[in-house]
Amino acid sequence: MAATTYPPCPAIVFRNITEIVEQNEDIVNFLLTYHFDSFSNNDKHFVKSLSRPTPRLKRLINTSSRGSNRLFSTAWYERYFWLTGSETRNKLFCWPCLLYSEEAHNSVWGRLGYDNMKELSRALQKHANSKDHLSCELRFKIFGKQNIPNGINSKYNVSIKKHNEKVSHNRAILKRLVDVVIFSGSQEPITDSRNFIDEGNKGLLKILEKYEPKLKENFFKGLLPVDCYLEDIEDELIASVCHVVRSHIEAEILKSEFFSWQLDGSTNKSGSSLLSVIFRYCVDGVPVERFFEFLEVTAGRDANEMFQLLTVRNQKFNIPGKLIGHTYDGASMKRGQMHGLQMKFKTYAPMALLTHSHAHNLNLILQDACMQIKECRIFFANLNGVSDFFVKSRKRIDLLDSLCPGILPSGSGKSWPPKSEAVSTILKHRKGLVSVFEHIIESDEFYADREMVQEAIICRKQLTDVNFVLLLRIFELIFSQADTVNIVIQNRKSSFLFSESSILQLISSLKSYMSYKHYFKKTAEETMKDLDYTQKELKPGYDHVVEMTDCSRIFNSIMNLCLHQIKTRFSNVHNLVFFELLNRDDFIDYQSTFPKKQLEVLIKAFPHTVENR
Repeated sequence: MAATTYPPCPAIVFRNITEIVEQNEDIVNFLLTYHFDSFSNNDKHFVKSLSRPTPRLKRLINTSSRGSNRLFSTAWYERYFWLTGSETRNKLFCWPCLLYSEEAHNSVWGRLGYDNMKELSRALQKHANSKDHLSCELRFKIFGKQNIPNGINSKYNVSIKKHNEKVSHNRAILKRLVDVVIFSGSQEPITDSRNFIDEGNKGLLKILEKYEPKLKENFFKGLLPVDCYLEDIEDELIASVCHVVRSHIEAEILKSEFFSWQLDGSTNKSGSSLLSVIFRYCVDGVPVERFFEFLEVTAGRDANEMFQLLTVRNQKFNIPGKLIGHTYDGASMKRGQMHGLQMKFKTYAPMALLTHSHAHNLNLILQDACMQIKECRIFFANLNGVSDFFVKSRKRIDLLDSLCPGILPSGSGKSWPPKSEAVSTILKHRKGLVSVFEHIIESDEFYADREMVQEAIICRKQLTDVNFVLLLRIFELIFSQADTVNIVIQNRKSSFLFSESSILQLISSLKSYMSYKHYFKKTAEETMKDLDYTQKELKPGYDHVVEMTDCSRIFNSIMNLCLHQIKTRFSNVHNLVFFELLNRDDFIDYQSTFPKKQLEVLIKAFPHTVENR
């Protein structure tokens, strides 16, 4: 596992540590902010010379279900010589792991802290025997006993010089090999995607050796390793570039006065859940957007876990005083957890406003919110099955375009419409799609393609199922209005008052559908009429029975989830009206009629910041 990198420690760290010790402040809390690995040798020796802090932690209390309190006793310090604590965090830590653990944000004893008094005895014993703790303890004990740079002799300096020369020489060779790979990749595919020194590239290298003596001295004399792999080199180069870029972004964020972040859900090629973290801030008065990192969140994405992950990992950026905005897509956390996360940040960072990002399609967000309902999960899985049927091959796309023209948008290169438009597209062309699937099933042309015929049978069954078509109509009703709002809020020329009015209109419409008792019944009747649904036409083995009570419950649940998601996501839109103060086209009018309302909203949203200017 690659070693974790930490932000560089400022040049004044040594003086700060001295002041902390003299003023009897919390050094453990300081080391959680600036990690020990980023210190200079002098700073590290000074920290090791200090005795581990052993605060009494009077506030570290756990109350059992019976009402009894479990207090922390300082006697534990005598039993475990590595145990320490932080008065600021009100938690226990391991002194060696605090200094040397490489597990970064998810190490309990090294970074997060321990506060469960009920399981303290078992946790201490388990940690004392853990591999990571023993490794950190060994590094702590041997530090300072080695021949550190202050005692390096002249021979060691000579060996360092030779080593650096060899590194420079190897880099020159690597540069030439990379050029060969790039050249070969632009001509023909590499035979082996891992081993880039294949027979084809050797021929090119033999030509280059006439003009490159370094290649002749190293490669053709067997001095280069035979297991030079392109993927290994790529990973190392990417890691190096990532470290430089990340350090630059961290320096910009630390220098900026305020910042906001955006989190989007994603997956890697192995299927693990990831979060892409994007920061926005100003550099010399110019707003910038920076992709920062991917976080793996397979273990959990509820409000508590997300809050802990974000605050601990980014605490060096002074979140309570500098975070002014945060936004998330529907897949970045567990469904229904956004409101809880908003409340936590409202307490932790009062200036942080939860906003809706223009990059997030409102239809897809509402679709993800409805995934809490089992019937909706099944519906969208079947809906994606119909869409995926045609994108599997060009042959199917051409067949669709010939038998049911008008589905594929013009000028799109004959591609299936985007995911956000799937509901309206399939509902509008449902009968045409059914005829396409029936043609595939009945035609002798596709007899040999059994997989295609089987998939066509399944898709036709869904498109003629009452419950499926009923949900199509319900979501088309919601998504058509949500799409209108999405266009308004993504239009840069739309005022915040107009955007807020569109959002309120959407909320009012959804509420009216729920309050109008006969609306669902009318929709169901129209669906059955569209399908020519009669008792005489029921086929054996097909379940066409419509459970009105159950479907009505699903209808109300869908409306409630959409309303909750919209209200939570746009709860602060009225606080963003102050952005109209930045409209350059109105600057001249502001000389005579200044928008006081927008200024009042700005002062209310950021009282301390505005009043100090």
